[in-house]
Amino acid sequence: MTEVAVAIPRPGGPNPSGVSAEQEHLPYPNLASVVLGWFKQTSRPRNWCLKIALSPYPFSPIQNITTLVLLFSTFIYCQVVDSLVVAFFVLEMLVKMLAKGCFGYQGSYLGNRWHRLDLFINCGVLFGHFMENVNFHFQICRVLGPMRLVSRVTSIRDVFAVLMDIFPMLLNVLFLYLFVVHIFGVMGVQLWAGLLRNRCFLAEDVPASMAPYYTSMYDDYYPYICSTDGMSGMRRCHNLPPSVENGQACTLTPPGDALGPPVANACVNWNTLYNICRAGDLNPSHGAINFDNIGYAWIAIFQVITMEGWSNIMFYVMDAYSFWCFVFFVLVTIVSTATRLRSSSPWPQSITTR
Repeated sequence: MTEVAVAIPRPGGPNPSGVSAEQEHLPYPNLASVVLGWFKQTSRPRNWCLKIALSPYPFSPIQNITTLVLLFSTFIYCQVVDSLVVAFFVLEMLVKMLAKGCFGYQGSYLGNRWHRLDLFINCGVLFGHFMENVNFHFQICRVLGPMRLVSRVTSIRDVFAVLMDIFPMLLNVLFLYLFVVHIFGVMGVQLWAGLLRNRCFLAEDVPASMAPYYTSMYDDYYPYICSTDGMSGMRRCHNLPPSVENGQACTLTPPGDALGPPVANACVNWNTLYNICRAGDLNPSHGAINFDNIGYAWIAIFQVITMEGWSNIMFYVMDAYSFWCFVFFVLVTIVSTATRLRSSSPWPQSITTR
């Protein structure tokens, strides 16, 4: 006959399950028995907080109430409602801290990253209210309020978690884009620094009563950028459009025709006096588009990469420097598009199988 040995634990000995006898009789054995050095799970203040924070229903009342208050505060704003909403969420945070313990306990409040986000939001909103009381409106703190949806709506929380997982890859893509922008920006500064300020000026012997350089009706957005004699740009000062009077293009050449007898249906084309191409003081788009330094070059290249108004920048450079500058801008768009397609390639297996 086979003998079987049965081990009977001694009274007061260790529990094989690893849970103490005191914890087995607790209503919430997964949480700390005592928090803040005083409050037990069975004590009345903490017991109430535990029932509120850990409701057994699928959608706990406190979660429904907080979501409703959050949506209400998003669409309606007044000082009283805003103060009540802030007080409600701070009270909710304190209740959960008392129920679960602040930190250092099993299942403590700050052990959850979403609770840490709530703490950050509440501190930011309280700081904004304090600054408003001293007549300093710190509006950025008001933006933190709607961020509470991240920790309360499951779908938004999942999307946010995925974004945090791919954040290192997004940083790599960002660094690659910055590298592309910087390389092409340096090339632009070396080639075209100061060229977008070229304008057609009057000769020195012309009376100064006229405008110093040629301007068109849409000069703020489409200036006439000329090419100097040493460049092979597409626009020259001798190709200026004729001046217009009463809807008619002027054909007479100053100053000889201007001093002669009047001619029927004719006027003097004063634009022919703007025959000297040199650098002025203004760049296109109120000075925003140029390659005079690396900072403005980054802005111009970034605009080309985003494909917003990039053709205007290309035409400016072609007018001032050379027709073949289009190769540079086409190359920028191709490289940026290839980088974008590479960054949107299939996600890693750890994310797609999430």
